[in-house]
Amino acid sequence: MKSKLHSSLIILFLQILYFPVMTAQPSIDIFPEGVVFPKMTTVDRDALTPMMGQFIYNTDSHQLNYYDGSQWIGISYSQLQDEDGDTRVEVESTPDSDTIKLVSGGREILRVLGSASGRERVEILNAGGNTFLGHKSGEDNIYIPFVGSTGGRYNSFLGTESGASNSTGSSNSFFGFQSGHQNIEGSGNSFFGADTGASNTDGAGNTFIGNQSGASNEIGSFNTYLGQFSGGSNRTGSYNVVIGDSANVLYDSLNNATAIGAGAEVGCNNCAVIGGHEDINFGLGT
Repeated sequence: MKSKLHSSLIILFLQILYFPVMTAQPSIDIFPEGVVFPKMTTVDRDALTPMMGQFIYNTDSHQLNYYDGSQWIGISYSQLQDEDGDTRVEVESTPDSDTIKLVSGGREILRVLGSASGRERVEILNAGGNTFLGHKSGEDNIYIPFVGSTGGRYNSFLGTESGASNSTGSSNSFFGFQSGHQNIEGSGNSFFGADTGASNTDGAGNTFIGNQSGASNEIGSFNTYLGQFSGGSNRTGSYNVVIGDSANVLYDSLNNATAIGAGAEVGCNNCAVIGGHEDINFGLGT
């Protein structure tokens, strides 16, 4: 693009310096202060028989246009855009706004605010209040406003493939590689760490913190797991509390079970084990 533009500028000025302007073409005015290009509308421009490198000033778009040999190209110093203009990068669309905007498909999706605002930040704009950052993060979540969309809302996914399968789940926070990867409808979950809650599909209200904590949970809800590999065996059980590195429930469908301590394991519903295994002497519960 840049090389074509430079070549076109060279051709233009060679034309100005060494060749007379044909009377059939709009004239170029040369003043000590600069060059004034022929001014015309888009309709008038398209009626020309242009040569490669020809420049005009488009009074409709208020831009310089040049002909690259096959089409007219608009030159804008405030934005870079595709052919139909609905995908573009805008730089300072208003004076001193110090803002960069990314527009895709006619909708603004990213905004970088500079020092003029006094609040430097990057804003990811999503109609459903979602924030997805990472390769394939939130890939299946589609929320389109004003058309009765059922897509998930108010989700925050950070990390490669985090929440990749989420379609209708809402108010989830997934942080880490493939965290909440299989989640489809589950809502109100908080997963922090690589592969945390990776198999969760419909479970709701879970809090998993630590590498691969709750990694096998599928539909279990309202579980709290804290520690690396904690709660790794549970799939369908709910209301469990597991705290400690590799602390676990011994069966995949326990409910209201508590295991506290590194390697602690609990094997019955409504039981609590602190600092050891199911068969130790110190235990609480019924």
